[in-house]
Amino acid sequence: MSKKHTGRAVRGSQFHLQNLIEFDQERLNNEILNNCPSLKAWISTSPVWVSPLAEENYEEYQDRSFLRKVNCLEVYPQLKEFRPRRGPVWDGLATLSGANRAKGVLLLEAKSHLNEVMNLNYACKASPKSREKIGLSLEKVKKELGVN
Repeated sequence: MSKKHTGRAVRGSQFHLQNLIEFDQERLNNEILNNCPSLKAWISTSPVWVSPLAEENYEEYQDRSFLRKVNCLEVYPQLKEFRPRRGPVWDGLATLSGANRAKGVLLLEAKSHLNEVMNLNYACKASPKSREKIGLSLEKVKKELGVN
């Protein structure tokens, strides 16, 4: 099983997310839904957080293990085609239910500091081949969503 972090964090985004999921899921859910009107309109129940959980020593999941955790292992072949192996390790995972019994997944990347999000000098550590695959996948997503 791939993982970036196991155990209780003492600071930073991992610490804050662990606290929200363990002690204040309602606040976390409200913040997410109030800032994403389309998700709020689609969802029929509150997100069910499956990671990071105290009873699992706050494990974070990646690749096949994250798909297993959100009960979507059947899409693993498409995931392999869509992005390079050893893709993101998700800080938080939740399952969602929508209208007409539709299912969804919330993949969360937490950041504690604005400069982590705004850093335009971030050096991507992916190989040239992986960067090419990432770029092609992002173009597919942009086309599908009709965005630049």
